[in-house]
Parts: sequence; C-alpha cells; structure tokens
Amino acid sequence: DLGNHTVKVLDPGTLKTIGEIGKGELRSPHDVAFDGQGRLLVADSGNNRIAVYRIEGITGRLIETWTGGLSSPEGVTPAPDGTVFATDTGGGGVVAFQDGKVTMRINSAGGKRFIRPHDIHRLRDGTLIVVDAGNHRLVVLDKDLRFLTALTGSPWNFNEPKYVAEDDSGRLLVADEDNNRLLALAPGDRRIVLTIAAFPGPKGADKLNKPEGVTVKGDVLWVSDTYNDRILSFRINW
Repeated sequence: DLGNHTVKVLDPGTLKTIGEIGKGELRSPHDVAFDGQGRLLVADSGNNRIAVYRIEGITGRLIETWTGGLSSPEGVTPAPDGTVFATDTGGGGVVAFQDGKVTMRINSAGGKRFIRPHDIHRLRDGTLIVVDAGNHRLVVLDKDLRFLTALTGSPWNFNEPKYVAEDDSGRLLVADEDNNRLLALAPGDRRIVLTIAAFPGPKGADKLNKPEGVTVKGDVLWVSDTYNDRILSFRINW
C-alpha cells in the first residue's frame, strides 16, 4: 500500500484487511514475495532497499535490509537456490543478491538499456521476466541474467506494463498499466490469447484505472487497480 507506506494483509476471499506489516519502517513499498525460508521480501522503494521480514501471524518483524546500491527498487523475486533478484528501477538495472550481497548486475538486455524496469518474476521453468516499463516490453532472461528474448511491439503493444504473474497452465498475466488492461499470454511464443479486462475509466465495478499489481491462483485473479485505490478479484473462465 504505497501511499500508506505499509504492506496490508488481506483475506483472499473477502479482500478485507486483516493485518499490516512494516508500519513506520517502510516508505512507498511496491512488490512483495516470499522466499524459500518463508520470509517476506519487500521492495521498499522509498528507502532504496529490499526489506526482509519474518512473518509472525498476520504481522511481521524486520530482520534484514539489503541495499546493494539500489535506487527505488520496485520488483523482487526469489529462486530456490537462495538467489533473490530485484529491479533497480531508479538506476535502470536488474540485480541478483546472495545472502544480502549483490552478485550480479545488468543495465541492458537485447541491445537496449533498461528504462524504469518495474517487476521481475521467476517462472517455474527458471527463466526470469523483467517488465521493462519505459521500453514497453517484457524481457526474458536466464538465471544468470543472460538475454533470451523480448516481447515488444506487435502483437502485444504494451504501454508501460508493470507487473506479471504465471498461472498453473503457464499463461503469463500482465498488468498493462497505460492501456488500462490485463492480458493473458500463452506459453511458448507468448502471444496474446485473451484480454481479460479493458475498461478504462474512473472507479466503478467494471472500470480499471492504471492497474499495476497482479497475482493468480487457480481460476482467481487479483489486481491492484492503482489509481482507483483498490484491489479487485476476477473469476477467470478460460
């Protein structure tokens, strides 16, 4: 909850707030992810760090902070070997941490420098998706941050995409912020298979206003409808 400088814990069914993490410690936090030890990793953008919390019930205790020269990090994702990847959004890069120390860093991929990279998400096959928002593209990297391919231009036509999630079938769900839409991309060549929602406009049951965060489990999709200051859930019928 960026504007309130905290991470809210929600009931996934009712979307009611049931807990809070990081109040008084975080500043403009963006992404969150759980690592293999059950710790909560927070891209604490305003404090230029990754904040690590030990979860205790529905709250958490700050146990570590990782800086590594980060400037406004907005995406974080762990790997099974303990590596944690983060986007250095303000610095235009992607970094890898081991035990809180930076082990790798890149500032470009596919012949282009990153511009405001937001999310980084590890897929089940081990590849990494970097949402390179300022270049309107998704960049695919291997575990060593080597470039594989990029999804850019037609047929995707992204406009400031922000965050992604992977469903059980390997579809990639994309919050395409400035197009006010959510996309589902097929495995393999990652072509668009469905525009889940594209309702630009002010708050209303069927309106999205610059959606950013997205996560999925089974046939339920949760979206942070950023400029409407709310969370929405969708039941997906593929």
